[in-house]
Amino acid sequence: MARAGFYMLRGRVPLKDMARAMPHRVKALALKVFGRFYVPTVPFQHGFFRKRSRKIIDQLSRNVPSWSGLVCAIGGLDTIESMEAALDEGFGLIQAARALIRDPDFVRKTASQYQDKPDGSHHNVHKCIHCNMCVVATLNPQGPMSCPERLADGDTLF
Repeated sequence: MARAGFYMLRGRVPLKDMARAMPHRVKALALKVFGRFYVPTVPFQHGFFRKRSRKIIDQLSRNVPSWSGLVCAIGGLDTIESMEAALDEGFGLIQAARALIRDPDFVRKTASQYQDKPDGSHHNVHKCIHCNMCVVATLNPQGPMSCPERLADGDTLF
């Protein structure tokens, strides 16, 4: 099923910030006027594509006997717990864009915490708050690609 590009936005949808960041005035105006009608607000849920994507693994396993490829889990996998759940379901790869935008040291910190704290507590990892401001940052090619939570005092996205 085809979806609009905004379908990946889960959680807060910062329409005004998106419009302000757009370099093209006509598109910015269209987003300001019509955005609330065309950009859905969908609550964030960890692993929001896992169930649908799992069907791909099941079909490949049933229909292609020699299949040994890897299917990548995408969509809302921004904690080690959600990533582990996807791997346990048979996914071979994890896409972790927001987790890595929020905390570029996510993998290193998580690995070291597993060694230090086998109980699974991960208090040192900075977690995504699903504000979608990283998406806003991608709209302006002159702006930094970063999570606003990580920007130093005084820095701005645009």
